[in-house]
Amino acid sequence: MSQRLAYELCPPHAAPARARLCVPGDTCFALRHAGRVRLLVDGDAYFGALHDTFLGAREEILIVGWDVSARTRLRPAPCPDGWPIELAPLLDALVRRRRRLRVRILEWDYSLLYAFERGLAPWIDLDWRTHRRVELRLDDRHPLGASLHEKMVVVDGSVAFVGGLDLTLRRWDTAEHRPSDPRRVDPSGRPYGPFHDTTLMVDGAAAATLGDLARARWNGLAGTVARRPTQRRDAWPEAIAPDMADVEVAIARTVAQGTDAPAVREVERLHLAAIAAAERCLYLENQYFTSDAVADALGSRLREPRGPEVVLVLPAACSGWLEERTMGARRARMLARLREADRFGRLRALSPVVEGGERVNVHGKLAIVDDRLLRVGSANLANRSMAFDRECDLAIEADGRADVARAISHLRARLVGEHLGVGAARLEAEVRARGGSLVAAIDALHGGARDLQPIAACEGAEAGWLDGLPADPCEPFASTPAVERWTPEALRDPRRRGLAVSAAAVGVVGMVLAAVACSPLGDALASPQLTEAIARSTTSPWAGPLAALCVAVGTALFLPVTPLLALPIASLGPVAGASWALVGALVAASAGWAVGRFLLGRTGRRVAGAWLHAFGRRRASRSVMAIAAARLLPLGPFSILNVAAGAARVPLGPFLAGTMLGLLPGLAVLSGVFVPLRAALRRPDLTSLAVALAAILAGAWLLVRVRKAYDGALRFGRRGRIYK
Repeated sequence: MSQRLAYELCPPHAAPARARLCVPGDTCFALRHAGRVRLLVDGDAYFGALHDTFLGAREEILIVGWDVSARTRLRPAPCPDGWPIELAPLLDALVRRRRRLRVRILEWDYSLLYAFERGLAPWIDLDWRTHRRVELRLDDRHPLGASLHEKMVVVDGSVAFVGGLDLTLRRWDTAEHRPSDPRRVDPSGRPYGPFHDTTLMVDGAAAATLGDLARARWNGLAGTVARRPTQRRDAWPEAIAPDMADVEVAIARTVAQGTDAPAVREVERLHLAAIAAAERCLYLENQYFTSDAVADALGSRLREPRGPEVVLVLPAACSGWLEERTMGARRARMLARLREADRFGRLRALSPVVEGGERVNVHGKLAIVDDRLLRVGSANLANRSMAFDRECDLAIEADGRADVARAISHLRARLVGEHLGVGAARLEAEVRARGGSLVAAIDALHGGARDLQPIAACEGAEAGWLDGLPADPCEPFASTPAVERWTPEALRDPRRRGLAVSAAAVGVVGMVLAAVACSPLGDALASPQLTEAIARSTTSPWAGPLAALCVAVGTALFLPVTPLLALPIASLGPVAGASWALVGALVAASAGWAVGRFLLGRTGRRVAGAWLHAFGRRRASRSVMAIAAARLLPLGPFSILNVAAGAARVPLGPFLAGTMLGLLPGLAVLSGVFVPLRAALRRPDLTSLAVALAAILAGAWLLVRVRKAYDGALRFGRRGRIYK
């Protein structure tokens, strides 16, 4: 039977009555009525609708997000009425004019890996610098490695927004996705590429229930009681026309098993139920495609002779080096599995491009099943979103209503038409001409300036050497047997505790290396301009003396000595840099000793206190080994010890010899670590990162061993007497 004949036997809007996909307590949390529903496509539509809704707020604005930035622009240009267009100034202005309005922002207490991208102190701009009724709380109540990934805004318990867009930077774009739109820049003026995402806007009881869920999360975290708005009012902006009216909205969640909540996997169950029920077409837009359960379900349907078409719209590649080698490698493997299962040619894995061949960053999390189900939310097609991170999706099921089915079908045509550069009407006509086949319509319209291009089978496959990292776990780490062996009770064993501390140190160092390598700092370190500037500076005959002078002056100003010693090594290389760093440190030590010996004298000893008196009183402290141990252990800051030694009348010769001996191990470690560390930052691959990590750990181990040896030499004299 031909594919066209199969579609004609079961045409759209004529399917028999079917069991509901959205079942409260199973595939969703609840079904709630919404009088109006609007699909907001791309940041310009979402941020503009949000700005209009905020202006109508009277009692409460609830914001829940993975990332919230104070400088997010909700409008591309200033408003004629004078209202601010950036998020923090707008919220501050609103609460100052409306005494009953409160703003509560709940943001994920994010990990170190995102510190370079998101900043270190979000509460400064979104809490301290705003009115006291604008409050920010960071949510850290998640299992190890999990996150708050919901993207939700609720205004006055009347209007709610749920989707894939965070209220953060580099998200705004129009549906045209112009290759060089001058408005598509971040607050610092840096441009970014085309960005595609979707958000669902609902009102009524659906919005009220979403507000209750966000409020409950806030109350459990902040220690304050956020109450429901007391007045029932309509906050829906008049300028926004709905796509659907009087429908039931399903709320589906993912909540990982934790100490404060049982596991909830409604997101995954709804996905699997929708895939199993699809008859003609599954249209999926998503940032990721790494879920084993979803890939298995889609593969099973593709093997069926009369199964549905599967259209996946994904980004061409993942964002960043580390993500491409973890999530990107998993995606390549999942797509290979689907292509193997696609016996009848019904699969399309596509990536949108615009004029000039520039790729569009697909960040949305949307699914449309036939003309039966529309689903939008925060959950990616990833293992994390199915069972690990905290997610929230909204779904609308036609349930036999022809008007809702037509609206769902039209929204799919609108989305596909946007990617192909044609209108929704043109796309719908092409689908009808091809016997109801969306795949055939896309193939027919393929080849324009705006296009959906196939994702090559090999894209991302070569980057799979890091895909064993737990970037996309199927369950919380704390529930696995490997983690249960490292509970607080188990760590009472000293041997296991030592291993845990060592493993934690390795993990922290590795995360810092990865964060630097994947951040703008890593790009800056690898830039040819910086390399050329360093090369020019190191060839100057004054480079060495200048580096030594910087070390001497820095220590005289009581700056930390380790970073000062690292600077000459970084600029001049391991051997020359370490030599000049030692010269500068000895000059600084001599100057400090002279100040303590000749200028302070008795006054210096009186000011320094009892520890300085003990340092100078013992004859052992005047030995070269004692001075070296004091430098290495250390007994005090470098600059203070210089002055203290002079005030305690320690002879200059042993003092300088001990200082040099105490600095040599640290300089050796810095020199040994610098070369592999710079290589790892400039060329962050598996080998360079492993070598850098090994060098850091070996250097730390060496310093510990040398410190123990010096400590023993300080405490035991030739006759074995202990100096207390």
